[in-house]
Amino acid sequence: MVIGFNSKLQETEMLINLWGEVFGIIKDNSMLRQVMQAVLKYGNLLNTGSNALSNCKAFSIDILPRLFDLKSSVKPTKSLIYFIIKDLMAVHNLSSFLDVQPLLLDEDAAVLRKATKINLDDLRKLFRGIH
Repeated sequence: MVIGFNSKLQETEMLINLWGEVFGIIKDNSMLRQVMQAVLKYGNLLNTGSNALSNCKAFSIDILPRLFDLKSSVKPTKSLIYFIIKDLMAVHNLSSFLDVQPLLLDEDAAVLRKATKINLDDLRKLFRGIH
């Protein structure tokens, strides 16, 4: 019984530490925060007319990898992230994608990628399972 508890506790601690890293990355990266605000803005815009989804105040982190998959019907080679970055470029008066500093360091991107794979329902069950 103690072994099961200890392994669940270790798994929980690992997930909490991972989420701590994610929050640190978001807190320290103003451009990433601006991208996330734009994701929320565009999501609310795309869901206008839907009572439940047109005035969201947050989104699940697992949506981030899908920003590259959502394509324009007019310009199928352009993804939602393309339009978000173009919008931010206009706000910051940047003329080229090359002017945009990398949003994330490689190690930060790896942490966020790992966090997007966490199933929040499984995390809730894990927390409930620790007594």
